[in-house]
Amino acid sequence: TANPASSPYAISGAGQSRQYAIQLRDLGLREGVRLEGVAAEAGVPFSARQDDVFVGARLSVIFSFSPAVGRDEGELTVLINNEPLGVAPLRRDKVGTKVRAEFAVNPALLTIDNRLQFKLT
Repeated sequence: TANPASSPYAISGAGQSRQYAIQLRDLGLREGVRLEGVAAEAGVPFSARQDDVFVGARLSVIFSFSPAVGRDEGELTVLINNEPLGVAPLRRDKVGTKVRAEFAVNPALLTIDNRLQFKLT
């Protein structure tokens, strides 16, 4: 189960800068994202206002995984708009525990309509 925690980003628009923190529950996913199987994937769409320009972003993902997934020490790949942000290893010694992974997001990857993606490999 991948559950991005508070994911702050800064935007600038119309001469003003502001900072936001968005959680999956803010996007209507109260239980986070559940990936089942060793090659599962899921995506979450999110949008910004047309007059906003992203100047920085960071993604924090808190997740746990079962022994079936951790058996092969796979990876959780995180993408934005089909561009990889990074990979979190699924280490056997972390099976069943909450794991946190942090990813810097290049603001050039963000547009008005976006998709946050998770893939198990």
